[in-house]
Amino acid sequence: RQPEFTQLDLEMSFVEEEDILNLLEELFTSMMEKIKPDLRVTKKPFPRLTYEEAMEHYGTDKPDLRFGLEIRDLSDIAAQSNFSVFRSAIAEGGKVNGICIPGGASYTRSQLDELNKLVKSLGAGGLVTISLGTSVGSLNNLTGDMVRSVAAKYLTLDQVREMAKRLGANLGDLLLITAGKPKQVDMVMAELRREMGRRLKLADPNLLAFAFIVNFPLLERNENTGTWQSMHHPFTAPRDEDVPLLDIAPEKVRGK
Repeated sequence: RQPEFTQLDLEMSFVEEEDILNLLEELFTSMMEKIKPDLRVTKKPFPRLTYEEAMEHYGTDKPDLRFGLEIRDLSDIAAQSNFSVFRSAIAEGGKVNGICIPGGASYTRSQLDELNKLVKSLGAGGLVTISLGTSVGSLNNLTGDMVRSVAAKYLTLDQVREMAKRLGANLGDLLLITAGKPKQVDMVMAELRREMGRRLKLADPNLLAFAFIVNFPLLERNENTGTWQSMHHPFTAPRDEDVPLLDIAPEKVRGK
């Protein structure tokens, strides 16, 4: 292997998935206690997220769990709005996702422009920002004149409240929303979440937040050739209960 790449191979017989996960949990905990005794390690058992959960809440299968800012799907609310950016994305099979930045309603125009520039550099059409007033309080006190957004005139106050509630927002917070093709939205939101975590210094640098991501799709479609290929590697076995799907719905088959 290359000097900068380290791989640990485990060869085990007569074991189940749970045996391997338990072993790895012990291995990484004890290893990091020796290598980095000054760092804290996630308490056992490590969180176990399915691939779908990781993508839905973090936009990536390698989430930084040291901070919140979880992503939420707003597509059902956005579809009822009169905002063409949202409606056209959904009509084309896309989705609308968002995160909440606590206290972010005080962000300046230049700060918002900077975030918009970031998502555009990642391939998104742009970033929709919704500022929920400058005072602190319950969403029940939100009025139309408190909402600052280019999309405000296309959203009802109830729709703004619904989005805010789903994102766990309160007055004084900022909603950051993107719309587009699912894969693109996931990638953009994951990077936006990481960047906001960095700017707000939300991640504890002294914490190692391990997690297991399970039930990955076995296959993914190659966008250039249209053929199915292994998402991880060709030596991954399908879950027993998903084997019948290989011939009829390969996209639904999960790997062990």
